[in-house]
Amino acid sequence: MPFGDIWLRDTGPVFVSDGRGIRAACFQFNGWGGKYVLPHDTNVAEAVSVRSDLVTLHHAWVLEGGSVDSDGEGRLLTTEQCLLDPNRNPGLSRAQIERNLRDHLGRPRSSGWATAC
Repeated sequence: MPFGDIWLRDTGPVFVSDGRGIRAACFQFNGWGGKYVLPHDTNVAEAVSVRSDLVTLHHAWVLEGGSVDSDGEGRLLTTEQCLLDPNRNPGLSRAQIERNLRDHLGRPRSSGWATAC
């Protein structure tokens, strides 16, 4: 499959369990907020999802898979610097992004954001 960058963790789908099995969650990818826009990268998540033979969940907001980390127990780690960057989702507020994370990645209600030192 054609791709521009090798960071599959960012361009590929995020595999989630929704209680009915594993699903391939496909988010929009915009070259890390427009930093590195390379041919075919916007199509990688869909292509991997199709090849995985899993149900595909399409989401219309920008999220790189490498911008989040989960412990598999319901905790999700991310940074404000990445997800609240105006070049990724300028039309979404912090509250909307938090809701999207819960709704699309199956995480419990947020207890706040941790700030990296």
